[in-house]
Amino acid sequence: MGLLSRLRRSGSGQPAKRPRAAQQDRAYGTGVWRQHRDRFNRAVDRFYQTALAVREEARADDPQQEEAAEALAALTYDLNALGERIDETARRAHAQVPVADMVVPAQVRAVVGDLAEGMSKAALLVAQAAQAAAMSRAAIRMGTDPREAARAAGSYVRDAQRAVERLEERA
Repeated sequence: MGLLSRLRRSGSGQPAKRPRAAQQDRAYGTGVWRQHRDRFNRAVDRFYQTALAVREEARADDPQQEEAAEALAALTYDLNALGERIDETARRAHAQVPVADMVVPAQVRAVVGDLAEGMSKAALLVAQAAQAAAMSRAAIRMGTDPREAARAAGSYVRDAQRAVERLEERA
């Protein structure tokens, strides 16, 4: 049965939400906490994809490329742990002060301070790490040393770790 047939049969005109999405709505809400959590996880996904591409493109006979690929692969473990911590921060924030909009109301801000901005900054740092990983990939393709870009990715991940630690202290 096609999608249109299912929609007509349901009578709602809207596809039903998948159970996973409903669970996430309950855990993180649909507002600012969910937005920042999702943005962080999208940046982590981009990093994973880029690290995988670097691993696939790195030549085994080039120690510089191998070193960069290994460094980026190791960072994926750190980012996985950070993703879990951001999930927990968003879950706690939503449980404590649910926000359905993308703007944190003044009475909520009095409770959470700059938590939303801190979550945004952590996501930005992971996105910058993904960009640095992409630069490492570009260096491999150009035949230049990819290790400096891989080190920069590591620096952004460490900055993201510190940002998440600050979030956890505030939350």
